[in-house]
Amino acid sequence: ESLRRVAAADESQEELRRKQAIGINRVLTSLGVVVNNLNAGFDGGSAGFRSSALTMLLKDCLGGRARALLIATMGPEVEWASETFTTLSFAQQMMQVRNLEQATYVDSSNSTLLQLQERQSQCMQALEERRQAAGGGVGAGHGPSGEELQRLQSEVADLGRRLLTRDSAAEALEQMHEERRRKIEELRDEVTRTMAQEFAALQEQSRRDLAGLKEVIEAKAREGRDLAAQAHRD
Repeated sequence: ESLRRVAAADESQEELRRKQAIGINRVLTSLGVVVNNLNAGFDGGSAGFRSSALTMLLKDCLGGRARALLIATMGPEVEWASETFTTLSFAQQMMQVRNLEQATYVDSSNSTLLQLQERQSQCMQALEERRQAAGGGVGAGHGPSGEELQRLQSEVADLGRRLLTRDSAAEALEQMHEERRRKIEELRDEVTRTMAQEFAALQEQSRRDLAGLKEVIEAKAREGRDLAAQAHRD
């Protein structure tokens, strides 16, 4: 982030922009140091991941087991040539990092979601049993106490809310994946259509060029025959 060449849209925010730029540069410097250490052969413990929150967040994406994608943005303008060079150099450094992609599998016995579902089933079963033992109501001297029923009901409601949140998150994630697949399919179809249209246009242009060339050759041939005939007459 260039402090000299980038200015805030509002002059009153210039000091805030300057602090933000300094923070961005500091974090990117820490990221560059970690990448250089990894490329030099340092392991994760001595690479310097703890130097910033960003490097800690990206630990699994830098030489870890996660899949990482880096997008370097730049422009063709001459006045930004130095920034473009810096960006390309940084991207080249990042490309030298090698990740060992490995899927992480969660044992069903350790799945929090399954544990919550199992606990909810147990509570609902216990709640139903106590209701049956109470004979449809809470009597004095027999059956479960009102406090026990209230505790079970409260736990069932809390588990239901937690499961709903997790199910909603899983559903939202699945929708995101489905939307991404749909967009990829749409992009693939669009690229296919565009390529077919361009190929058809090239074929048509080639056909016209060949037809024009044929006409020129035929015209030259006629002209040659006419000249030969005239020379023969002379």
